[in-house]
Amino acid sequence: MQFYPIWFVILGIVIYALAYYIYARWYDRNVWEPDPKRATPAHMYMDGITFFPVGKWVLYGFQFKGIAGLGPILGPFIGLFYGWLPALLWLLVGNFFIGWIHDYSVLFLSVRNEGKTLGPLSYELISPRARKALIGFLFFYLILLIATFDVLCSVFFMT
Repeated sequence: MQFYPIWFVILGIVIYALAYYIYARWYDRNVWEPDPKRATPAHMYMDGITFFPVGKWVLYGFQFKGIAGLGPILGPFIGLFYGWLPALLWLLVGNFFIGWIHDYSVLFLSVRNEGKTLGPLSYELISPRARKALIGFLFFYLILLIATFDVLCSVFFMT
């Protein structure tokens, strides 16, 4: 039996379209309830350095750069070691249900709290101990990511 890659591309587009038009819109309306009339920190605190309004395509570029992370690096290794199906699931399910939800939620949390990042927000909204726990988790997580990347690269180059 022969597989044609175009069918997987079409399947991915269909899954993303369904996820966007069904799940993303539901999440947007029921969880964050955005108000287009509400001023963003870019307009409230415009200083030309940290806070400044930009067009939607520039904002999309910032978001695209920020979400990339380890996914494009780890995805091909998953494909090499475990086959095409886990790599496809990593892309389709991981991007939308893990990456998008996280980034969208953090973005809205930041916009609704004067453009602050997660460190100060965890301090203010939860407790000083929560900020320390978050910083400890992020440090551990970054070390874990670097170690995982090193292991995958070394195994890949050994075979």
